[in-house]
Amino acid sequence: MGDIVIRFATAFRDYSVQGVPASGAYEPDKAQIRAIGAAIETGLSAVSADIQRYATVSAMEAVTDAPTGQLAQVYNNNGSTTDPANGTYQWNGTHWVPAP
Repeated sequence: MGDIVIRFATAFRDYSVQGVPASGAYEPDKAQIRAIGAAIETGLSAVSADIQRYATVSAMEAVTDAPTGQLAQVYNNNGSTTDPANGTYQWNGTHWVPAP
């Protein structure tokens, strides 16, 4: 299990222990819930720092000097958030390819 799953499991226990937060009828420990948010934010910051975002495939393809392995996210190709070309791509040194 990853850090975030462990934090959720701790904050929202399935068992009931007298006086233990988030078990049985007891309320969740708010500090543990804030820790979950912090863990998620830290993880997302690390991921988003490595991904370039482009509205369209053509805007992404205009970039031809990315470092090999660079990730890119296309999010609004053809003015649609559901366009099948939206998604994650990776620069292979010569062109953008769908990320594995």
